[in-house]
Amino acid sequence: MIKAVFFDLDGTLLDCAHGKYGISGDGRRILEKIKGQGIHLFVATGRSVSFLPPSVREAGFQGYALANGASVWADGEEIGTHMLSGQLVRHITEQLEEEGVEYALQIPGGTWMSRKRSRLLAYFKEYLFDERFLIEKPLADCLDKVMKMELYVDPEQVQNCREILKPLECMYSPETHSIEAYSKNVSKATGAREILDHLGLRRSETMCFGDGQNDMELFQMVGWPVAMENAAGCVKEKARAVCKSVGEDGAIRYLQEFFMLRT
Repeated sequence: MIKAVFFDLDGTLLDCAHGKYGISGDGRRILEKIKGQGIHLFVATGRSVSFLPPSVREAGFQGYALANGASVWADGEEIGTHMLSGQLVRHITEQLEEEGVEYALQIPGGTWMSRKRSRLLAYFKEYLFDERFLIEKPLADCLDKVMKMELYVDPEQVQNCREILKPLECMYSPETHSIEAYSKNVSKATGAREILDHLGLRRSETMCFGDGQNDMELFQMVGWPVAMENAAGCVKEKARAVCKSVGEDGAIRYLQEFFMLRT
């Protein structure tokens, strides 16, 4: 029996590249009906708090594993924060400055960005970055509070940046010029485990939806992993089921049928 569901956002509930920036009203109604059956609903995403769209914030999720598990929330409070070494962050940022790379640091409560930021900021806005969360502090005040780093790179910078970020787990997206980097000790799975343990829920009674490589650990942890039709092949291989694509509201429709709900 499924008692908890985790959702990835981009490529699963959101499809920003094709103009789907939030959860539809119909989708939110179905999620409310699922909650009404006593099912717990959570988000597991690479996004930080600065990037949660209003429709996600207002959907009534009972917990979040943000920044790939570095920031963990349950019932409205942060129950886990996993920072990178301040000394390591200092070393990395010094090298990024030398390379002339635009970068951002995700810290509790918001996002700090390098002075050179025009292209990175424009990219962030495409993914609903809320500038109210932009933190204007000296870099030195943020070094020991960093949960995740994000870079905007040109193709010729990629190899050097990968070398600089070797101590961290990295994901590179050529189509968006972006690199995400976070601790090798966290993942969506570690964040989800913290939430489930905090609330006394069983992993075997948990379902999740995802489409990307950073969902793999979560797929291996839960009892019922569901891949989106638009998911990478390696993700589908780990799934117990494949639902329709994000463009067809596949996750919502799968749940509607699974729990036998009317719209």
